[in-house]
Amino acid sequence: KDASEVRSCLAENQVDALTQKHIIALLELNGGVEVVDTAARLLADAPVVVGEAIRALNALVGLLRDRIPEVGIHVDLAELRGYRYHTGVIFAAYLPGVGRQVAWGGRYDNIGRQFGRHRAATGFSTDLKNLVGICAREHGQTRTKTFAPAGSDKRLIDAITRLREAGGIVVQQLPGQIGDARTMGCTHELVESGGGWNNKALDD
Repeated sequence: KDASEVRSCLAENQVDALTQKHIIALLELNGGVEVVDTAARLLADAPVVVGEAIRALNALVGLLRDRIPEVGIHVDLAELRGYRYHTGVIFAAYLPGVGRQVAWGGRYDNIGRQFGRHRAATGFSTDLKNLVGICAREHGQTRTKTFAPAGSDKRLIDAITRLREAGGIVVQQLPGQIGDARTMGCTHELVESGGGWNNKALDD
């Protein structure tokens, strides 16, 4: 969104003045849902396909506000992704207190044509481990992170399994690995004693 760089690129490629005006306008068209109405006004003299896209976006915003009015909507008409297979709206979902996207995706019609299923589609990606961590924080849960030594002793494996089944996180050391429990960000460590394996806090 470097306006000076965009203008330089447009000039170097001898893009006509009207198209330059439209492209530069996109850089500022981001914010609340009112951006859609602003876009319709600023791009009124753009090609017909642009007007159709704005109307489709307006319909989508209206649908979202009707179905999930509690969700905040931010519109950015200059957002681009590295992969260009999307054929319509792309989106990302955020949560308060989380500094990155928790889900992202978009519309990609006709992508299944080569498989004989020519139809509309929408998809998204997310990180399940990230979602689990967020849900745990939302419910005030804390998950113990335990460091386990390398090895395949049955008692050790059973202890690891029990901790994981109880909702804990267990990081087992790899053979020859450099780094202890603290290096791995753990708060506990499995220690062999009394014929079994005990989960002990590092500060004990």
